[in-house]
Amino acid sequence: MNYAFLIVSLIIGFNCSAQEPTAALELPEMNLLYRGYPNKVTPAVTNNNGRHVSLIGSNVTIKKSGETGFIVKPGKGRYTTLSVVLSDNEKFDTIRTIRFRVQNLPDPELYWAGSRNGQRANIREVGLFAKYPPEIPLNASFSVTAWKIIHKGDTISGKGSNLSPAHDLFKTIKEETNLLFEVECIGPDGIVRIKKGTWIVFPWEDEKNEIKVRAFKCG
Repeated sequence: MNYAFLIVSLIIGFNCSAQEPTAALELPEMNLLYRGYPNKVTPAVTNNNGRHVSLIGSNVTIKKSGETGFIVKPGKGRYTTLSVVLSDNEKFDTIRTIRFRVQNLPDPELYWAGSRNGQRANIREVGLFAKYPPEIPLNASFSVTAWKIIHKGDTISGKGSNLSPAHDLFKTIKEETNLLFEVECIGPDGIVRIKKGTWIVFPWEDEKNEIKVRAFKCG
């Protein structure tokens, strides 16, 4: 799995005339960790004189990741703290401690094949997905576990992300229609989310040629 990068910038300076000035910019309002998610944190430390850089915290589990990074998973509380520590055989120093807010992952968006919630979808497509749109730069995987479609008072439901069981209903649609979905999905945080979505669809037969053309081009 790829992880979102949360960079903790810590610049350590010494009064040394030969050393160029260093600076760091911080965004306190963005000090945020996601609950149940493998947040990747990389302490940026300069002038550590070869001392070992480690990360400790409260209300959190921490695992080393690569040469300089750490995987951080917060607990159930609303806040956690992370501290950067420098150590060697003789000395153990906490260089900086930062407080983070802890929140649930944001809800994903629903997609019917490649069509986002609110758009036109091809009624013949069978894949239903829950994922983040491009504007949310988190690599979290969500699974669709169940769905329900409501159309003119009729309801059909199914398990998983495959919409094939709804094809008999779809074939009865004879005009441009808005279909209402209620979708159950679960993310890496273990939270079950119920999301509603609406797509515009055209009759089954109207999509026949489009499917054939796409299949020919791909084949």
